Amino acid sequence: MDLTAPTEVAILALWRTSPQGAVEFLCSRRHENAIRGGLWEFPGGKVNSGELPLDAAVRELREETGLASNAFDMKSTQMLGVVEHTDHELQSERSVRLIVHMARATNACVPSPIGSAEIRWIPIAQMHEFAWPAANAKVIPMLRTALESARDDLPPRS
Repeated sequence: MDLTAPTEVAILALWRTSPQGAVEFLCSRRHENAIRGGLWEFPGGKVNSGELPLDAAVRELREETGLASNAFDMKSTQMLGVVEHTDHELQSERSVRLIVHMARATNACVPSPIGSAEIRWIPIAQMHEFAWPAANAKVIPMLRTALESARDDLPPRS
C-alpha cells in the first residue's frame, strides 16, 4: 500500500430550496471523538477498490443518513470536480482527494444522523458560520459556482 497516495473520498452534496427560497445543503457534524471531531462536513466517504466515485457517494449517503436513491434526483446529479488536501497534523490519511458530486434533494429526502452527531440543512449563505475540515471548506466555493451557473437551468423540485 502506497502511504503517500491520497485517500479517495466521494461526497454527494444534496441541496434543496427552503420554503423561504434559500438554497441549503445537507450537512453533518462529526462525533466529538472522531478525527476532526465536531466539525461539519458533506456526507460521503472512502471509495472502495473497483468502486465508482458516484456509487461510493450514494453508498456512503445511505450508510450515514439512511437515505435511499429516491432521496435525490439522479438526473440532476453532476460531478463538480476534485479537491486535493494534505493535513500535516494527522498520522494517517494525511492526504485526501475529495471527488465532489452535487444533486437536488427530492421530497423523499428525510435524513437521520446515523453516522454523525447531528445532521441539518445549512443555507449556503451561512456556511461560513460553521467549522469545516479544510478539504470540505474548499468544496463550498465549488457549490456556489455550480449553483450560480445553473441558476436559470435549475430543475423543478420533485
